Amino acid sequence: MDGTSQSDARRATEQRRRPPAPPVSILATFHNGTLWRDNDAPAPTDLTLEVTNAEGEVAAWFDDFWWTEVLERWGDEPVTLHIAATPNALVHRAVLHQLEMVSRIAARWRIVGHAWRDALATDESVRELARSPYHEVRILDESGPPALPGENRPAGWPVDELFGRIRREQADVGAVRPILVRLPSRSPHFVRG
Repeated sequence: MDGTSQSDARRATEQRRRPPAPPVSILATFHNGTLWRDNDAPAPTDLTLEVTNAEGEVAAWFDDFWWTEVLERWGDEPVTLHIAATPNALVHRAVLHQLEMVSRIAARWRIVGHAWRDALATDESVRELARSPYHEVRILDESGPPALPGENRPAGWPVDELFGRIRREQADVGAVRPILVRLPSRSPHFVRG
């Protein structure tokens, strides 16, 4: 290939190059689970769900019908699904049930849970988390705010002890995930509800 041909080939390649698409982040709040505005919208790279309210009740939209529509639209796309740190969301039975389905159907999805340290204050919550379909769980190294005025939340264990309990439970059942991530206060990688 001579110098002119190489230059022509480089110019042709440069003209075909396109920058990566900007990331698309979508938030479904407890009160509004509507995620799509038009059918031509690009798939989200991050999908964040606030699935419980202050009392720990699951949103009305968070059901099989909603998931069917979401997975029909974006099930083949690489999406990071974030479960925001809302009361009882991380190991709520309805949430874990839906995430188990998602992990089987949308193999390219990554599921990330967010919680304050005291959200896992019981042996039962540790067992549920160790057996959960999360790929990663980000735990903020502080207690969460009270959901209701005057609420007394259990203090829970220090993060080191909490992680040890979760890892022992994972070892007992042969689980290698979720990966546990300890985050400092005011971390930009923590999704609050």
